[in-house]
Amino acid sequence: ILDDVSFENLQVKYKDDKSKRVLKVYTTYPVIVVYTHNYPNKLDLSFGVTNKRHLGICFETQLPPNGINISEVDSAILKANEKYYHKTLYEFSIEE
Repeated sequence: ILDDVSFENLQVKYKDDKSKRVLKVYTTYPVIVVYTHNYPNKLDLSFGVTNKRHLGICFETQLPPNGINISEVDSAILKANEKYYHKTLYEFSIEE
């Protein structure tokens, strides 16, 4: 759950020290869920890569996953004629 939700605020900065790749995430959503590939299947991947734990990471911006059951948070249910506006920017770069 994010402290200060604003599209102008950097919410995530993730850097891979080996490749120097950087991911920055900006969003109007109040929540970012992080997946770290904890339970891979036994299938081989492309280019001879072996599928293993923590091979990837995902930052998913969203509304609170259980918001429909908690009165103090926003629900992800969109009712008829309601407008829905959210945006997320994933910015990639290389940083030495």
